[in-house]
Amino acid sequence: MNFRQYIILMSISAGLAWATWGFVLFGISPHEAGWGIFFIFYISLLLAVSCSLAILGLIVRVWILKKDNTPHEAGKSFRQAILLGILVIGLLYLEGKGILNWWVILLFIGALTMLEFFLVSYKKSYKQ
Repeated sequence: MNFRQYIILMSISAGLAWATWGFVLFGISPHEAGWGIFFIFYISLLLAVSCSLAILGLIVRVWILKKDNTPHEAGKSFRQAILLGILVIGLLYLEGKGILNWWVILLFIGALTMLEFFLVSYKKSYKQ
């Protein structure tokens, strides 16, 4: 898969995820919805945010920073986009439950940062 095909596929995926999220947001009442609708809400938002950030991250790495290894950069941008998406959705969920404060945010960011460091070091040790 080349760069153009990847961008098109990710754009279509992001568009479908944003459309699904918009349908759930504007089409379904939260007072009448069960846990399944909330699950679809959070999963579609996670996919939408992750796909959008992955596209943005890859475009910045390839076009602005002029990185040459596009498949490697696509993997890095996708991994980091998923982690940022988890951060956004996790903070949104915690705020919805009423348990979000500054130290929970710092703990959540710290945990995801350690996960990123683990994934980077695991990948480097796996290649050797």
